[in-house]
Amino acid sequence: MRADNGKVCLVGSLEAEFNSIPQGLQEEVQALHQELIVWLESTLAEGLDAGVFDFKGNPADKAAAVMSTLQGALQMARALGARKFTTVVAQIKMDLLK
Repeated sequence: MRADNGKVCLVGSLEAEFNSIPQGLQEEVQALHQELIVWLESTLAEGLDAGVFDFKGNPADKAAAVMSTLQGALQMARALGARKFTTVVAQIKMDLLK
């Protein structure tokens, strides 16, 4: 049994099939993604203002980059093992922390 149990991001998996899912579910996927991205953007902005984070660009663009990287890392970990996800998370932390 794999340590990650083959987990994948719900938003990422539904976005991959976005054009194949019913409109109502599309709207729910968009709303959930927007909620996650707004939370991450505000967290990044707060960390930047507090001097905890240091990155180039604006928090909205960085949030999109981090979110897409995490979604991709979860998918990659399904094929290459959970350690791959862990190393991606560590890299994101190194890129963000001051």
